Amino acid sequence: MKVLLRKLIIGIIALLMLSATFVSTTFAWLNLSSKATVGGFNFTASSGFGFLVSIDDVNYKNNITTDEILKSMLVSYGAGEYRLSENGEEKLYKVSYNSQGEEVLTELTSEQVKTIALGDKSQGIDAKLQLYPVTSKNGRDFTDLYNSTTSVTTGRFVEFKIYFKAVNQDTDTSFTQTYDIYLKGKDTVEMGVVSIPKTTITSEITNVFLKKQMETIEYDANNEKQDKVYNAGDRINIYSSNALRFSTTDESNLTEKRDEFGQVVTEEVDGVQVPVMTYATSASRIYELNDTENLNTDLGSYATDYDSVVAEPDTTDPTYPSWLKNHYLYDCDCNAMYTYYNRLRTNAPLTDRKLSYNALPNTIKSLDDNDYVRITQVKSGEEAKLVTFRFWLEGWDADCFDGLSKAISAKLSFASKLIS
Repeated sequence: MKVLLRKLIIGIIALLMLSATFVSTTFAWLNLSSKATVGGFNFTASSGFGFLVSIDDVNYKNNITTDEILKSMLVSYGAGEYRLSENGEEKLYKVSYNSQGEEVLTELTSEQVKTIALGDKSQGIDAKLQLYPVTSKNGRDFTDLYNSTTSVTTGRFVEFKIYFKAVNQDTDTSFTQTYDIYLKGKDTVEMGVVSIPKTTITSEITNVFLKKQMETIEYDANNEKQDKVYNAGDRINIYSSNALRFSTTDESNLTEKRDEFGQVVTEEVDGVQVPVMTYATSASRIYELNDTENLNTDLGSYATDYDSVVAEPDTTDPTYPSWLKNHYLYDCDCNAMYTYYNRLRTNAPLTDRKLSYNALPNTIKSLDDNDYVRITQVKSGEEAKLVTFRFWLEGWDADCFDGLSKAISAKLSFASKLIS
């Protein structure tokens, strides 16, 4: 009866909040502010109903500060050069060795952490963490546009880790509660005031002077896409946020690796053959949200070999067939980055390196609270789940070309749904 009554009360609250889909409120949000190829980040995280968060799996709290997120970024970037304290003090140490080969740990202040991560122009210190054009098919492994592997230790993209832990909200602690965590797509409004913000990605306008001709798209008076050609000497307004990608990886979502014949791959551990584990297909998600405040400003998606001329006609929507939609999104012949880059760098064109349309990653382009995509799932009484976040400029995106300079602001608002 206690469980039934609790579910009934939660259901009534959800109805009053005009959010019948949810049985809990927002979990957390993070703020990101970065300059493409320059750097500068501002992250925060806040927990909500049913959850606490941590960067070290020791200190669980309602809020994670920018300083703590930067520490997590430097740990990923430094590959052993930086280390979080293991005694719960939330300190970051720089690791070095003396002449005897003994390890020396030097505590870094918050200001030192910020300077190392973001740089300080007044002192001529370059930022360790920056966003450069790279690409990824799974949100975990990265290359440049010429297929050379790059890692987080190069500072070309950023990575940080957050632990999610469920907190039992029932007076009967034997009652296990399971929550799905996902990105929130709509504001929660109470009494006419936004109490829980939606996820947003935005930036200011960059006005670019074109040095060469460029084929791209534009929006007409009815916000319909159409082909557009710009010439050398023209100016175009672009948004850095439209070139941004970010991914989430649930580090606990693993499955047994199988060979080409479907057999489980094993390895020897302490004299015993055990299955080799690999990431499940659903472990990582790539988000391509474009600018959520300046609508209808994106110039397309990935530059691919999609050929709209030979595409099969779509009879399901004669007014806006899928081949035309895909032409504007994926046809390299109207991709701003691709056409402009090839004319700027005639000695190193991308014509033989464009992506295969049939091998594109499945990106999430919009957020739907009613049909959400789960990032991870946590259960009260069990260990926390670790999720890795990665942010990068997608090098093959139509909006990722010479001239990007404005800051990108991202607010990731995480919501939770009670499953059981």
